[in-house]
Amino acid sequence: ISPSVTTINKCAFKECTSLKELIIPSLVTLIDECAFAFCSRLKKINIPSSVTEIKKHTFNSCSSLDQIIIPSSITEIGEHAFSNCFLIIELTIPSSVTKIGSGSFANCMNLKNVIFETPSSLREIGDDAFLNCNLGSKLKIPSTVVSIGNNQSYTNCMIC
Repeated sequence: ISPSVTTINKCAFKECTSLKELIIPSLVTLIDECAFAFCSRLKKINIPSSVTEIKKHTFNSCSSLDQIIIPSSITEIGEHAFSNCFLIIELTIPSSVTKIGSGSFANCMNLKNVIFETPSSLREIGDDAFLNCNLGSKLKIPSTVVSIGNNQSYTNCMIC
């Protein structure tokens, strides 16, 4: 991606199965919906701190993605942003995040540990946010959370 790019449009790289690693230029301020959805060989991404929101379905079904570093500039993780990313094992939610959308990490079956940075600004966790995750360690939801989605949000999470 050219260093002068500021926006990655909706579905720009959707289903680009040859894409393996991605360094997003520091001038990018918007990565739109589904931009990298179904990039099945994408293993590593670098989201610049100029981005403030991960839109819905942005990295949905990137089944080879095994590491996500969410920058502290992110305030919202959209619906199904990382759902079906089977290889993610650990995740740190920056203290800047106020909302985790519905199904954001659904079916991340190898997700074993979620760390919420403190002090947390998280207020809302949407429906099915961690559906079918393998959270073998305790999920410590920050006390700042005032809304947790439906009863399915943690189904099959295996929370101790």
